Amino acid sequence: MSRGMTIADFVQQVYYAMYKVRLDVDLNNASVDGNAVYHSKSNKFKEVVMEANFMLQEFQKEQDWNFLRERWYMGFAHNHHLHGIQEFKLPENAYKVCTGYNDAVRLHKPNGIIQIPFDEARSGNHNAIDMYDEYGSANVDKNLQRAFVVGDTLSFYRLWNRSEIGFYLETDYIRYIEPLHICDNNCPDHCPKAYEEINFKWMPDPYYFVVRTAARRAAGDPSLSEMVQSLTDEASKFLSGIRENDSAHTNVDTYETSVLGYISVL
Repeated sequence: MSRGMTIADFVQQVYYAMYKVRLDVDLNNASVDGNAVYHSKSNKFKEVVMEANFMLQEFQKEQDWNFLRERWYMGFAHNHHLHGIQEFKLPENAYKVCTGYNDAVRLHKPNGIIQIPFDEARSGNHNAIDMYDEYGSANVDKNLQRAFVVGDTLSFYRLWNRSEIGFYLETDYIRYIEPLHICDNNCPDHCPKAYEEINFKWMPDPYYFVVRTAARRAAGDPSLSEMVQSLTDEASKFLSGIRENDSAHTNVDTYETSVLGYISVL
């Protein structure tokens, strides 16, 4: 992770990436050198922050970043007497549950962990092909517990078996990226959220957002039309580095095949 930066530092760096000039965004200092138009309550400051918030949303949807993963301690497995199958509401800061390759709900038992795979919520609406294991038992896989997500609720296919009740459940989710604070008239001139609070600590290289935001801002300024492509290329390099670093902490996605069951026929 990074040391992060304040919103004021971020805005200052965006303007430097665009104009190659250091602009003071602190109202106390800006009034001295005539740059008061760039303080946290100015439109020029707010426009950069608003553009950055769009970039944060874009980055959130880019892929399931490992550095945004959080462990979700769900509670203990039990069957509801009135409602039947157990359900869990996602945490408020959850963007989505991790349901990718090798992701699962983990049931912790004294003799090990049982992984409950995720399934599509719509997969139960079609008839599965009958399969047999090596002992001739039909549809053994259908009896296994599976999890699925609908909206902000995580649920399961069946009630818990007696041997599963009372043990702890956990899984992983992708944390929601909170938007940056935009000052209004109710904020003090030296707003702590803009000038003191550190943001982007979760980001391996926050300079990506600086360059990406600068590229978007430059696209709307005719005097900076020649800077757009170079800033976009630089942002792409940062994004590629972040992806490479992120993928180094995961197993390669692949397909697995299972041996088909059979019954000897005389």
